[in-house]
Amino acid sequence: MTETSAPSDSISLSPEVRQENLQKLQHLQFDILVIGGGITGAGIVRDAALRGYRTALIEKDDFAAGTSSKSAKLVHGGFRYLKSLEFGLVHIRRTHLFSLDAKQAWDIHESVADRLGKYLGWSKAKKQAQIETYKSKIKIIQYFREEK
Repeated sequence: MTETSAPSDSISLSPEVRQENLQKLQHLQFDILVIGGGITGAGIVRDAALRGYRTALIEKDDFAAGTSSKSAKLVHGGFRYLKSLEFGLVHIRRTHLFSLDAKQAWDIHESVADRLGKYLGWSKAKKQAQIETYKSKIKIIQYFREEK
């Protein structure tokens, strides 16, 4: 369960904590409930919380366990294209996001890469390594984005 404030660094995602949090959900009121803890769900929760909504996030598996791989990638701009260095496709998605809300779209790119693993308490080292790879690729995109 995620509320509007970021979890502490010592977050525990054990089965016991999960069950406790699911029970709490039954007694709390939220403005928005997001089902799915992939990049899309995390981005939606972040955006809603920044807008002042009380939010909750539930996930059937580990956070970022692949749930967003079937999405249209319109929340975060298409990390899958970064993996294969398809910068043109990333640029197209980023340009679309910028046309909607430029500052917020770029904030998502920056903060997801920097904070997602830490705040979501990933148990999979591979996912952490992927985020580090994406961060370095984002820096490459930033370099080419700057007008010389």
